[in-house]
Amino acid sequence: MRYKEVAVVVVLVSACLVGFAKGGKGNDNYVPDPAQVAEVEAAVRDNVDAFNVPPGKTFDIDRVAKLYAPGADFLMYDFMVPQEWTGFDVRKHFQDVMAQYAGKIDVTEIRVHVGGTVAFATSIQEAYGTNSEGKHFDIRFRVTDGVVKKNGKWIWVHQHVSLPINWTTGQAVMNAKKQDPKPTAP
Repeated sequence: MRYKEVAVVVVLVSACLVGFAKGGKGNDNYVPDPAQVAEVEAAVRDNVDAFNVPPGKTFDIDRVAKLYAPGADFLMYDFMVPQEWTGFDVRKHFQDVMAQYAGKIDVTEIRVHVGGTVAFATSIQEAYGTNSEGKHFDIRFRVTDGVVKKNGKWIWVHQHVSLPINWTTGQAVMNAKKQDPKPTAP
C-alpha cells in the first residue's frame, strides 16, 4: 500500500472524529452510500467469521491472510503483547492467538464510514469460549478497522483492537458494558 492511502484513511478518520466532537453530528455534507456501507459491514463480518473455527476444523491462516494488505502495508495495534504488529508478522500472531483458544467471536455493534475506496469501521466484538488451559472466557472489546478497496475487495490496512482500562486499578476491563446515556440537565 502506498503512504497516500494510509494518509487518506488517517484524514478520513480524523475528519469524522472532529465532526463527532462537534456534538455528534459529523459533517452535514457526508451522505454515506448505503451499498458501500453494506459492503464494508459484510467485509468486517467476513473478517470476524474467518476467526470462527468450528470444532474439529483447523484455523485457515491463508483465508485470513488474504483479507490483509501484504508486508509492511498492514499495521495492527492489539491488546495482546506485543502491542504492534506489521506485515507478515501478523500471520504468526494470528496463528499464536488461535492456538490459545477455542470459541467464537461475534460483532455486537458496528458503525461504518466510507468514502470511495477508503473506509473505516468501529465495532464492539465479543469473544467467548475456552482457552488452552480449559478455562472459560468471555471478553468484550473494541475494534477499529481501516480498509481500502483494491480490485473489488476491501483489504485491511490497519486494525486497532483495545480494551478499556479501569483507571483506579490500572487493569483492563474484559467485559465493559455500554455507558448509560448522559443525564440531561433539568
